[in-house]
Amino acid sequence: RERFRDVLEGNIRDAELRRELGVPPAVDLLGHARELARVALPAAVAAAVVALAVFFVRDSGPGVYESTVVVEIRSTDAVSGSDASLGQLIAPYVALSEDSRVVAAIAAEVGEDPAALSQNVSVDYGTSPTLLTVTARDGSQEEADRLAQVVVAALDQAQSTRNRTALESRIADLDGIVAGLRAELAAGADDSADGSPDPVLQAELDSRLDQLRAVRSGAGAEYLQVLAAPAGSGTKVSPKPKAE
Repeated sequence: RERFRDVLEGNIRDAELRRELGVPPAVDLLGHARELARVALPAAVAAAVVALAVFFVRDSGPGVYESTVVVEIRSTDAVSGSDASLGQLIAPYVALSEDSRVVAAIAAEVGEDPAALSQNVSVDYGTSPTLLTVTARDGSQEEADRLAQVVVAALDQAQSTRNRTALESRIADLDGIVAGLRAELAAGADDSADGSPDPVLQAELDSRLDQLRAVRSGAGAEYLQVLAAPAGSGTKVSPKPKAE
């Protein structure tokens, strides 16, 4: 007891001396460290538990899956090297993927909202001038795979319709030109002394008839050929709690 009293009195004297000399009181760093450790450990455990809970909730909840299809543009006609190198084969399909009527048709087929669908489908240039890549995202891998296939079919049909319309328009134009040339030839023959046709008009008519026959018989059919089944990893692309 006397030793404790001596220690206490010594501490009091030290404190009074420090006060008189203007020395700040000593800081108990070891005590503060013990107090911090006592509080920090439960806080770290609680934070880890919360993080694990968030991870499992997000990982087990709904997510977004992705599917990619590589498609080749094929034609019964020989593909022009200049057209291919300039990307003129792929550009129409990229444009069609953003066409409101095509997007609406795809949305109706898969039962989704067109506005949301346009954010989940992308069509881009592939690794060669005749390849394009279709990427689709949906709520499951099966739905993403199906959406990618529907997009390819819709693009193929839309471009085929566009090509057919252009062909019919070209044939109609040539038919009109041929009819006009024949009328001019007939009128010229009636006016000529020997009833022979104008050779210049006749040559032009023959040339147009050759063009018309070529368009009607040799019109190449362009179509899309899927090179491989839709490929997806089967894992979510969003959200990614592991990466986050």
